[in-house]
Amino acid sequence: MSAAMESGSPDHPTTEGTTGAAIQFQRPRLVITVTISFDWTAEDWSLFDDMEGAEEAAAELNRTLVSAVNGGAARFETQRRMEAAMERLADFGANDSEPRGSLEGLLDRIYRPND
Repeated sequence: MSAAMESGSPDHPTTEGTTGAAIQFQRPRLVITVTISFDWTAEDWSLFDDMEGAEEAAAELNRTLVSAVNGGAARFETQRRMEAAMERLADFGANDSEPRGSLEGLLDRIYRPND
C-alpha cells in the first residue's frame, strides 16, 4: 500500500479497518454552467440582410443558439442544432462560409471562455 493511500489524502481515502474490500472514490467534478442572451442582426450573422425576412432568420439563429446553450447542450450538440437551422435558412445565406465561421468563433468563446 502506498504512503498516499495510508495517509487518507482526498484522492486516496484511508483503508484502515478494511478487510480486503475494494474502496471506490470519485474526484469532485467541476461543473460550469453558462447562460447567454444573444441578439445578433442579419448583418451580424452575415446573412443576405437586404432580403425580406432576413431579420427573422437571424432571430431564429439567435433563438436556436440560446436554447441549446442555456439548455445545457454540449458543444457538438449546439453545433449540430445550429447547422440544422443554418441549412433551413440557407435562402438567407445562413449556410454560407461567413455565418458558419461566425458560429465557430461563437462556439469557441462560449465553450472555452478562458482560452
